[in-house]
Amino acid sequence: MDTPVRVLYVHSGHESGDTAATRLQRADEQLTVVTAQRAEAGLDRLEEGAIDCVISDYELPGMDGIEFVRAVRDRYPELPFVLFSGRDSGSLASRALGAGATDYLQKGAGQYAELADRLLDAYGAYQNRQDREATMDLYRTTLNSMSDAVLITDDDGAFTYVCPNVEFIFGYTAEEVEELGTVEALFDESLFDRETLETDDEISNVETDITDKSGDQRTVLVSIKQVSIREGTTLYTVRDITDRKENERELRRYKRMINTMLESACIYTEDARFDVVNEYLADFYEVSREELEGQKSNLVPMIREQADGDPFRELLAGERAEARGEVAGEFPEAGYQVLDYRLTPMVIDGEVEGVVGVTREITERRERERDLKETNALLSTLFETLPAGVIAEDEDRNILAVNDRFFELFGIAGQSDDVIGEDCKRLAREASELFADGERFVDRTEAVIQQRDPVNREDLRLDDGRTFTRSYQPIELGEGNGHLWVYRDVTERKERERTLRRERDRLDEFASVVSHDLRNPLHVAQGRLELAREDAESEHHDAIANALDRMDGLVEDLLALAREGETVRNRQPVELADLVEDCWRNVASGDATIRIESDLVVQADRSRLRQLLENLFRNAIDHSGDDVTVTVGETTDGFYVEDDGPGISPEKRDRVFEAGYSTAYKGTGFGLSIVKEVAEAHGWEIRVTDGSNGGARFEITGIE
Repeated sequence: MDTPVRVLYVHSGHESGDTAATRLQRADEQLTVVTAQRAEAGLDRLEEGAIDCVISDYELPGMDGIEFVRAVRDRYPELPFVLFSGRDSGSLASRALGAGATDYLQKGAGQYAELADRLLDAYGAYQNRQDREATMDLYRTTLNSMSDAVLITDDDGAFTYVCPNVEFIFGYTAEEVEELGTVEALFDESLFDRETLETDDEISNVETDITDKSGDQRTVLVSIKQVSIREGTTLYTVRDITDRKENERELRRYKRMINTMLESACIYTEDARFDVVNEYLADFYEVSREELEGQKSNLVPMIREQADGDPFRELLAGERAEARGEVAGEFPEAGYQVLDYRLTPMVIDGEVEGVVGVTREITERRERERDLKETNALLSTLFETLPAGVIAEDEDRNILAVNDRFFELFGIAGQSDDVIGEDCKRLAREASELFADGERFVDRTEAVIQQRDPVNREDLRLDDGRTFTRSYQPIELGEGNGHLWVYRDVTERKERERTLRRERDRLDEFASVVSHDLRNPLHVAQGRLELAREDAESEHHDAIANALDRMDGLVEDLLALAREGETVRNRQPVELADLVEDCWRNVASGDATIRIESDLVVQADRSRLRQLLENLFRNAIDHSGDDVTVTVGETTDGFYVEDDGPGISPEKRDRVFEAGYSTAYKGTGFGLSIVKEVAEAHGWEIRVTDGSNGGARFEITGIE
């Protein structure tokens, strides 16, 4: 057993109960002993809980040991109980065992080691009984919660077990099925080839039709297996697959429809892959149907990009009955195509299981040339709606379209309608005056035009401190080539990026402090402790070593948190109350008090949650003094930690989680920042508010 065994020793008071408890704990360090004088006090202590075993003297005032055994058994029938008496009486031992005691032991020198062994044996047997009962409950719960029906028969085919779920499939209750006698009353007799079952160790799976109690026909899958409970015992697991078979028939109807259509048609899976395609669609891609099925669709991404919203997702979600439209783009082998499409949901048993797509090629290549005037009007309308500065020019660098935002960005006088047809080089020269190296800006513009290679958001720095990005795209016009330029003011975004880098640098600096300035002294302390062990023995050495190991673990976790900032992946059930007590022992000082008002079990990384709690406890003591009372309790979706100190004023609550911010003397300012990091790494939320007694209250919510 890895966990302490908590023992209640009830004594008469004639000898020191504390002395006996100390001897018992020395006999086995796994035992943790608390004492109570008189039987009534012992019963009160048991009511408080957290006791694994009971030891009692026989001669107790008011109620002797035999009466005490009976009183305990009335309330705790299974709790291990050892009567530890100074009397040498065989009849007393018999009476104690008859009253319900687990064991009897006569007091004497050197008996504490034997008493410890008997306690641990009794507790182990008690735990085994508890585990067996829990396992049996789990088996029963599992069988009763299965959607499949489980039946067990003997060598004659008679039922020896029928689970309650049989009623969901056959319509008969378990009792009614047992009254039917044998499995031949439920299934076709041809299912049961005894010779095959006796020689085949594998499970036989058979699909068959049955008639339920109401007379309806159903299809079931019967798994048959010989089991070794006793010779001839057979296990039957019955699954209702009526709906599945109907769904398969419905899917076959959809496939026949796809294959008989005279246009390109297919069925898409939920992730937009080709599930079923017909010959026309395979010919479009110039591959076989087998090669195309299972591949990602080229059409669906184009629809999502070019349509309003996401029609494909809406079809799958049952939000629309049809999606129609045209889409243009490049397709493997077929090249640039414009397609007319129609999408409808594939509904099976009331659920959308895919999407049926039908497409028709309406042109090999839609005419891309546009009348120059129409192009200008279209570009002008488009440009004016954009937040970026946009300018388009023809092959001779005459302005085709420009929006007002371009003039606003560069502070150039004029309007878009006034410059159409003018030389774009003039605007470029005016814009160049805003740059320290305006000549380089002009030269770079000319080089990009000559190369006609797209440029994606190159940075441009202005004399006034602003930062622009410029993108270039060559375009094709009806009578030649053209150029499209897009300018954006990204000053604020660049500043945010610099701020983020500074924050990252601060975290790296903090990690260096943790790694060097904290861990080096810690290692010195560990070395000194080893020297102290060599000089002399002390009961304090182990406690110091544990504290140093704990500090080293905290530093390691804190260093990983600061440098990684990654989400928690290793979660396990953690009993909050136990962890709070453990953390408090590492933190509490002076007259500080902890109150635990929660039996919550949370899914968390235990080490990271320990960091959160210990930092909150230290924060309460640092800001409220050594006599503070800290309370941990539950909320509707999490827990809280509050104190009865001075609290945190509303105007400071937004800053307390900032790294480096502290109002306490000698505070590092990282404690509450770490608390927030741990909470967010778990996907939780944390906020600070007023406590019940006027102090600070930290609420951690969104917890599983």
